[in-house]
Amino acid sequence: MAAGSVRWERPTARSFWNALADPERAALAAAGVEEFFRAGAVLCRAGEDASQVTIIDSGWAKVSVTDADGGEKILAVRGQGDVVGERAALTAGVRSATVTALDEVSAMVVPAERFAEFLRGHPRAAEVLERQVTERREEDRARLFPAERAGAERRLAWLLLDLAQRRGACQQTSAAMFTLPMSQQELADWAGTSADTVGRFLRSWRDRGIIARGERSRRLTVIDLDGLAALCDVASPETRAARPPNGSHPAAAEAARWQQDWHEPLNCSIVFTDVAGFSDPVRNDGDRDVVRATMYEILRSGFDAAGVPWAGCYREDRGDGAVIVVPPTISTQRLVDPLMAELAARLRQYNRRASAVVRIQLRVALHVGPVGRDSEGLTGQAVIAAARIVDAPVIKARLAAEQADLIFAASDYVYDQVVRNCGGPVDPVAFEHLRCQVKETHVSAWAHLAGRVAPSSGLGLVPPPAPAAAPGPLPVAAPLGNLPREVRGREGLIAELRRALRPYPRRASRAFVIAGLGGLGKSTVALAAARMVRERGYRVWWVRAADSALLTSGMLEVLRELGAPESVTAPVREGALTAPERAWEFLNRDHGAGRRWLLVFDGADNPAVLAGAEADTPADGTG
Repeated sequence: MAAGSVRWERPTARSFWNALADPERAALAAAGVEEFFRAGAVLCRAGEDASQVTIIDSGWAKVSVTDADGGEKILAVRGQGDVVGERAALTAGVRSATVTALDEVSAMVVPAERFAEFLRGHPRAAEVLERQVTERREEDRARLFPAERAGAERRLAWLLLDLAQRRGACQQTSAAMFTLPMSQQELADWAGTSADTVGRFLRSWRDRGIIARGERSRRLTVIDLDGLAALCDVASPETRAARPPNGSHPAAAEAARWQQDWHEPLNCSIVFTDVAGFSDPVRNDGDRDVVRATMYEILRSGFDAAGVPWAGCYREDRGDGAVIVVPPTISTQRLVDPLMAELAARLRQYNRRASAVVRIQLRVALHVGPVGRDSEGLTGQAVIAAARIVDAPVIKARLAAEQADLIFAASDYVYDQVVRNCGGPVDPVAFEHLRCQVKETHVSAWAHLAGRVAPSSGLGLVPPPAPAAAPGPLPVAAPLGNLPREVRGREGLIAELRRALRPYPRRASRAFVIAGLGGLGKSTVALAAARMVRERGYRVWWVRAADSALLTSGMLEVLRELGAPESVTAPVREGALTAPERAWEFLNRDHGAGRRWLLVFDGADNPAVLAGAEADTPADGTG
């Protein structure tokens, strides 16, 4: 926003972390440690020496200073992927502002000298940071506006619109619900006015149909984004009247025109979605209404945040899902990166707070090909292929077995031509190749699982299939049902494992031994680690190692799950000297397990069971 014209610019599409490439993220993560902050906790305080840089992984934080009267002045709000404290750290100065968590914040903390070393070794990341610093200087100048009522109202409107955009709600044509984790007083401190004045603004906007108060505190529903944008815009009425209605962006209106000329098949990206267990009897009609509304909210905001205007796509409702045809002018790559991550993040955020009966497990299928349309709807083999993928039993079973938030399945063509060539954070190795027969069609797709839903005891909307139905829960699945709701007294050990088991950087295989007397909670700590890494996308196996027979049986089950050839399983089954070498070599390959997995040996009281035939202990790497 330029101070002279009182114009507010939209925030960038990607934060610092999300703008980094995969190798850059790995290098930066290797330099830091993960920390958690409760609401109200201080991440850094004004006047302190700047010794570290913080990258927010989840949650919201406010940046504030103390004014001349001793009150708080909020300068900015930072969210997922934003970097905090970089300017002071790089200049070896003191903190100019205090950063406080507005809700629960997970962040990566990097020492200042290691952050500077990272930037020297990654020039592209330094360029990304420089753009962020420039934008923040513009944001600083944007705070210089008159303090009269009109200026404060525009400022407050900009704040809400900015938060809506950060939540992915910009360019939507319907109501956009987003969580506003600030009190009315905090909102007033940011807008440079009083809490009473903010209250009057909010009441006026509700009366004018711009916002609506939700059932819970700190939740506002933005009904008219265009009306909100008009409040923070000083353009002439004629200019505003020429804009598309309902908050839609001109690019979205332009993208929608392609449907008017859709008289013959067009080569488009096709997205099918389906909510697992939508018709489960445990849900009533009210629950299904909530699930449907939330699904569409997640899709709308995710598409818009990925640069794929929701208003410009052709859509058909399927009751428990939807089919979306993307304009042929929009790259399929956006539907992989960043859409996959955007959907996963929104589902995880929703499922963390939702009750079990309205949690959402979403199947998404992506294909590309000629798509036709007649008076009844969509036509074409590409549409059929995408529908077969999203309904494939192997896709459903994989989602059920892992109890994940999202399974994103790409067709062979999309995987070969798009996923393999993505230059961003998408890792092709993390996709698993799945095949099955659906009616007369052979389905082949590459699936990526994200997040994990943890249903409460006795309530499973998508229960894992029975052992007779392959693929079902394996004997080597971690018994997470035995994990207490809260693990107490082991915070230090669990935090150490959390840091050691970060998805970045990708290290060589590491071994951890949890030792202690019986009944002290060794298995509970291991289960906590298993749940933690599953939520981060790891594959997890739990093998009983009380004796050689149990160990052999468990390892064979792990190898069977991964489709190991006979040349690997036969030596293990026969107890050959080459068995450990063959098994570990196979596990470390780039196959269905990807490069991130955790193998837990439970009850390993006798080290000789895990040791190789010619080794004294398993620690020498041969067991």
